[in-house]
Amino acid sequence: MSSNFFSVSKLPNSEWDFFWNHIHLPDEIKYDALRLILTEHKMSSLVRDFALSKIIFVHGPPGCGKTTMVRGVCNEAGKRMIGEQCYFAELNFHNLYSQNYGESEKLIAKAFKYVEELSTFGNIVFILFDEVESILTEREITLSNANPVDAFRGVNEVLKSIDELSLKSPKTFYFATSNLLSAVDKAFVDRTDRIFFVDFPNYSARFQILRDVCETTNKAFSASINMNCSKFRKLVYVTQGLSGRQLRKLVLETVTSSDVLYQEPFKIQIDDLISVALRLKARNQASVPNDCQFDNCCTVSRRNPHERR
Repeated sequence: MSSNFFSVSKLPNSEWDFFWNHIHLPDEIKYDALRLILTEHKMSSLVRDFALSKIIFVHGPPGCGKTTMVRGVCNEAGKRMIGEQCYFAELNFHNLYSQNYGESEKLIAKAFKYVEELSTFGNIVFILFDEVESILTEREITLSNANPVDAFRGVNEVLKSIDELSLKSPKTFYFATSNLLSAVDKAFVDRTDRIFFVDFPNYSARFQILRDVCETTNKAFSASINMNCSKFRKLVYVTQGLSGRQLRKLVLETVTSSDVLYQEPFKIQIDDLISVALRLKARNQASVPNDCQFDNCCTVSRRNPHERR
């Protein structure tokens, strides 16, 4: 099931168990998000009373598992919503904007009409706005746009549609991810029920990710990487500052870094991984401006999305 605006999957999906089991974040983030969804599901008839927007915002550096976390949490929630029909719909934001004046507003309205249809008969719908700043850019930023009025109207239409759907379809949940919180429209951020910050993996998370990666490498290439030694702990230590995505691609980077390992990947050792990890860190530091940083917050919005503005 799909549309021009959304890629839709039915949940729970056994293939998505990986997203929950192999996204290594502090447990309080995963389980806080899961409890929030399940609690708001129980309060579906009290949307107005408790000022529920059903919006969860996840932000942080690129490659640290924001989208994977959302997929895993939604799939896990779907397992626990016994007897419910659950769908996960990811917005194809590039199909929502047009160069023609006023057309974007109409396309956004059509997209949300599809969500309303998907939620008929009491279906639960999880909507993902990945890289939400692409569709809900802070309006102060869009003042420099060639057509700022049209961009304003597009943002207004999304906000209006979310407010209306939260009443018409109280079993619809919204998830937004972003690498840059400050680029997202403040009115949308203010509507959120919870904001989670997903940072670069800490030591514990890196240990688990690298253990997964090394176990898979040993199995796939008949390699013999030893994870019960001081060198493995050194590998975990030196990879501080690498994203989860970079950690999972470390074997690929290592195998393609030399003709020997390219021809005989079973010879890969921890020293090889450490060497490539240090190069990746140096590359990261050279490519990030000194003043580039990510906002760190975890808060609950207290504004009632249905009050008169």
